[in-house]
Amino acid sequence: MNFRRTELLREIMTQNGDAAKRVFITEGGWNDHPRWTKAVHPAERIQYTLRAFELCRAWDWLDACALWAFRYPAPTQTYLDYFSFVTPAFDPKPLYYEVQKYATAK
Repeated sequence: MNFRRTELLREIMTQNGDAAKRVFITEGGWNDHPRWTKAVHPAERIQYTLRAFELCRAWDWLDACALWAFRYPAPTQTYLDYFSFVTPAFDPKPLYYEVQKYATAK
């Protein structure tokens, strides 16, 4: 799935009389694991994340967008480690800094 699928799901809600209901995105995001076949490149992850935030700002029916995951308490040694914004030791990844810049510029 892609992030813009949210718009299609919103259309279904509207067509079925649920236009007044608010939406929460609870686990969005991209993975940049170098060996996972479904991953994106780190620069794409940054680009997609910032674009997703812009889309969220435009959707007046959206109350919250939470991207997965800020941090895991310990390395999982799997592709899941590449969804996080910081390492288990709280070392920021490049995505963290770009989102920080985005958030402080708005």
